Amino acid sequence: MSITKQPATPEMGGIDAFRTEPWNGDFSLDYYFELADAIQRDGRQLCTFTQAEQVLHQNPQARIGLLRHDIDESPADALALARLEAERNLPATYFVIPNSEHYNITDPEVLHTLGSIANLPGLEVGLHYNPNSWRRQHVMDVQELEKDIREQADTLAEALGKPIRSVAFHMPGSDHPTWMNGPERLGGLHNAYAGVYMSPAEGAMYATDSGGSWSFGEPKLRVKRASEAGARVLQILTHAEWWLH
Repeated sequence: MSITKQPATPEMGGIDAFRTEPWNGDFSLDYYFELADAIQRDGRQLCTFTQAEQVLHQNPQARIGLLRHDIDESPADALALARLEAERNLPATYFVIPNSEHYNITDPEVLHTLGSIANLPGLEVGLHYNPNSWRRQHVMDVQELEKDIREQADTLAEALGKPIRSVAFHMPGSDHPTWMNGPERLGGLHNAYAGVYMSPAEGAMYATDSGGSWSFGEPKLRVKRASEAGARVLQILTHAEWWLH
């Protein structure tokens, strides 16, 4: 299934379209849910990444929001946020690192926590792909990259007893040409860094709280700017550890 691309408006420009100074003014849960409400008030359907492909394929006029959570450090914080989202019927996707330095997916407590997220209604668990240091330093061909993604996805699926359908890179940088604004699928998985979900040139806008700061500026303003630019997709990436402490 291939998503029909939306022509970019002149306002979308390059990746820095509508970018402002970094912002870290409010990391309260009240603010986070105000942000989610703002996305919906903008007329966007909230989707998981698995749902997004189908929605965009079936309706070329669809406008969607993607709530993405990378579990970099704390599965417990991620579960606390996931429960609040499920209570509010907010679809979201949580990405897990199978080879994390901060948690071990074979630990029974960690596995129970991640399984609890996967079993909450409306939520999806995907692979937060973390290549080893050798792979980060050596450009791979796409087939080798996809093989490694598939192996990590299978490891995670076996641990959780759930199919893994989506992937997001951990600390992607620009090491490989497919890592940013790449193809819609890698290793058979929906790619969160696909151009259709990331690139203003393909009608998308993106905002992230990586490092505890919104590098593209205040995110509710980002919602407004995405609407003004006619962005079809708005992807919001957060890390629960910034919001639960």
